[in-house]
Amino acid sequence: TLPAELGKLKLLTFIHLGVNRFSGTIPREFNELASLVSVYLGSNQFEGSIPSFPNAAVKILSAERNRFRYFFSPNFCIN
Repeated sequence: TLPAELGKLKLLTFIHLGVNRFSGTIPREFNELASLVSVYLGSNQFEGSIPSFPNAAVKILSAERNRFRYFFSPNFCIN
């Protein structure tokens, strides 16, 4: 499980959490990561949905090999 406090890292531009056996949902606080450009979540056991990152400029997203319910929300990366 990922701590919600990761959402407080406002200047984070790159996050690589792949191949770590993380499980659970991605905290909604991830939507607060406005500087995020690259996200790698692959090869874990995440469930639920991928955050929409509405305030970020995400250009690279890798989320394969997880248990997400659906891949993108209707507002994914819309500023």
